[in-house]
Amino acid sequence: MSRRRWSALLLSAVLAATVSANELKLHCWPAHFVPVDFAHVSVVMDIGYWVDFVNPPDTVKLQQIDYCSYEGCLDLQVRCNFLMSMQCVINPNGAVAGQYTCRMEGGHITPPGGTARVHVRLDNANTNNQLAGSKNVEVATLTIRITPWV
Repeated sequence: MSRRRWSALLLSAVLAATVSANELKLHCWPAHFVPVDFAHVSVVMDIGYWVDFVNPPDTVKLQQIDYCSYEGCLDLQVRCNFLMSMQCVINPNGAVAGQYTCRMEGGHITPPGGTARVHVRLDNANTNNQLAGSKNVEVATLTIRITPWV
């Protein structure tokens, strides 16, 4: 028996032995050894959530607006693949006492993204512990919280 016939017979036996009611079948092999598209299987995946701040700022600079009040804003450009809500939280570090507040405008972002504006304010600032003319004194940490929403 020739090698080609032996290979074809062996292939037929293997295909016949593995066939069941739910399996794919190939009844007729071409006379030449050529590739045959036999099955197509769908590839699926679960898509994860992601968010990206485009060119995130390093700081929010508070500017004095009157005797003991300071204010500053920043724009956050956001890219995302889910509906999200952003909130801000400010935590003073004790360098300058006072009432710190923050608020977010445009915090509901839809894919592919958008821009939100964060306003930070310090009222009743007590700068007695700081030397006048000091530059870039870190007084608080601004935290941006992201929550998926439907």
